[in-house]
This record gives sequence, structure tokens and C-alpha cells, in this order.
Amino acid sequence: MDEYLYPERQVISIESLKLGLCHGHQILPVGNRAALNALRRDMGVDVLLTGSAMKIGYVQDDLGGLIMYPGSATGAPNVDDTAEPDPSFLLIDVQGRK
Repeated sequence: MDEYLYPERQVISIESLKLGLCHGHQILPVGNRAALNALRRDMGVDVLLTGSAMKIGYVQDDLGGLIMYPGSATGAPNVDDTAEPDPSFLLIDVQGRK
């Protein structure tokens, strides 16, 4: 099973923009903004893409960084929500410099 192990988090650079990827299950309570802001700063990224909150959208933190929630491409259900799950994703269009 070792061939299926992936890093807990990853940093990707697109020109001068740094994107951080993290599933989000490590953040408790799930989706806690203060903890996500701290993770974004700890990773040294401009944008943190995180899941586990099972929602779609984004928020800007107090230092100008973004935390983005792409939702679930498979429409995986959220145990805290009784609504029928909808598959979702975010499309990021990087233009110019940060």
C-alpha cells in the first residue's frame, strides 16, 4: 500500500504565486478559520486550497491571503449535512502578478 501514500500537504508555485494544498482533515474543528489562516501562514503560501469542510467558496484572511474550498468533485456526502450532495470544483484563473 505504500505506493498510495501522499504528502499531508503540498506547495505549488505558478510564477510568483504560491498555492498550498491540504485535505483539511487535520484541522479541528473542521473548517476552523483561525487554524486555516495559521496553516496558510505556516506553509508560506498566498492561497490555501483545502477540503474536508465539504463546501465551495473562498474567504480572504486578515493578511490578504485566500483560503479556497473547492467542495467535492465526487459529490461525497457530508456527515453534518442532510442535504443531497452536489459535485463541485473551483476553477482558478491566474492572471498577471500577485
